[in-house]
Amino acid sequence: MTFRRILRKTIVFHLIFLVLHFAHDWLPYTWVTVVGARGESVMQHMKVAFFAWTLAALGELALRRTQRRRIFDANLLANLLAPWAMFLWYLASALYGGQLPSTALEIVYANVILFLAGLGLSLLAYDLEGHLFARATRLVMIIFYGCLVYLLVTFTFETPWGGFFVHP
Repeated sequence: MTFRRILRKTIVFHLIFLVLHFAHDWLPYTWVTVVGARGESVMQHMKVAFFAWTLAALGELALRRTQRRRIFDANLLANLLAPWAMFLWYLASALYGGQLPSTALEIVYANVILFLAGLGLSLLAYDLEGHLFARATRLVMIIFYGCLVYLLVTFTFETPWGGFFVHP
């Protein structure tokens, strides 16, 4: 049961990520761009991962009737880590030393990394459900969440200086 639940959440996260990644291309409206990718920059992928995890976590919270506080807290912390999991994509560059030889291979690789990142986040969230966070800790996580939403959305429409926010 546990493995199926973790796998199901990983797949849901992956599918939501893919929808949000292409949502702006399909529906180029400002309200879609708030949660969807506007381009191929690392920051856009981080934003999509963040909102994909948020939506997957909200779905889980709606479906599960017990231990809601623990589920909320566990998913909130995992959500704060979701954008950083997108850096795993750079493993190929670190190991291979350059660009992948084809677009097809890059797409397959990106989906494998996305699945592994989702699996790691799902395992982490599952394990964190066993921990009861203090109210102050939850408040800090909520403040970080709010700040991250603000930064990700703001930088979607107003790119700040620095190469981190643009496609290399």
